[in-house]
Amino acid sequence: MGFIKPVILIEPTEILGANVSRVSGFNYEHIKNSKIGKNSIVGVVRSGDVIPYVTEVFEESKTEDIVIPKYCPTCDTKLEIISKELMCINPKCKYKNIQKVSHFFISMGCEGMSDKTIENLGITSIEEMYSLTQNFVEKLPGFGEKKAEKILFEVQKTLKVKPEMLIEAFGIPLIGKTLAKKLCKKFTFDQLFEIKDLDELGFGEITSRIFIDTIQIYKPLYLFLKSKGLEFEEKEIKEDNLKDFSFELTGKGPLGRDEIKLLIESRGGEVKSISKNTNYLVTNEINSKSSKMKKAEKLSIPIITYDKLFEDFLC
Repeated sequence: MGFIKPVILIEPTEILGANVSRVSGFNYEHIKNSKIGKNSIVGVVRSGDVIPYVTEVFEESKTEDIVIPKYCPTCDTKLEIISKELMCINPKCKYKNIQKVSHFFISMGCEGMSDKTIENLGITSIEEMYSLTQNFVEKLPGFGEKKAEKILFEVQKTLKVKPEMLIEAFGIPLIGKTLAKKLCKKFTFDQLFEIKDLDELGFGEITSRIFIDTIQIYKPLYLFLKSKGLEFEEKEIKEDNLKDFSFELTGKGPLGRDEIKLLIESRGGEVKSISKNTNYLVTNEINSKSSKMKKAEKLSIPIITYDKLFEDFLC
């Protein structure tokens, strides 16, 4: 973790019944290349549950009006650019570690594990969460008996999860739920720590290198969780969970287009040209100005990413 995610502040604008004033900035490279800053004029879309995002830039900012932070707002460490992202690399950064703990437990399916909750617990490492006691938590300001019971219950349920959830919870850059699931189909969890060959993963060179270089960091945590009784479970998938759902695919996905189509069809769904009956347009190129994107916006068809397709429908 440690990503510094940009948020674009716009004049409050009503879009599909919601008052929008904050828009996703995606990453450092997007802000820089699109020249988005003070006085920019941008086009914004909000489709379904997708966070509002910029579709085009009508008027770019002057170079001096594009403000990119140079130092971590928490620990003042100089930020580094790693694969399009601004990152704080200070291992002792307090808020970075709080975010890491929060991300881990939220990714593992826990409720009530916000950054503020973790901060109030006084926790800065994942391992510390497994040492919490009922007596300790309920005496903390703002907790009490019932909330303490809930916290401990949520922590303990992470010891029986799907393996791809644990991979995502590690917070390895570029490895989300889609790629995590792909890894779990190809390797056992223990095998993940033995991979040395980039080609063996089947990802792009940068993603593969980051994974191989980073996964070893999380081996001690994995062994710690095993010592606490970690068990992996398999998720039962209903073969017809996409019955009556229609998708259109565009742009590059984590698998080949034909493979994704087969997965959708195997669940009872269909992939067809976009029309008023299409449920979702799936793309990872959310800034595209393609005819499919324009038609989806015109017909108010929700636009989702491939990650969301796999997370919500194919996992």
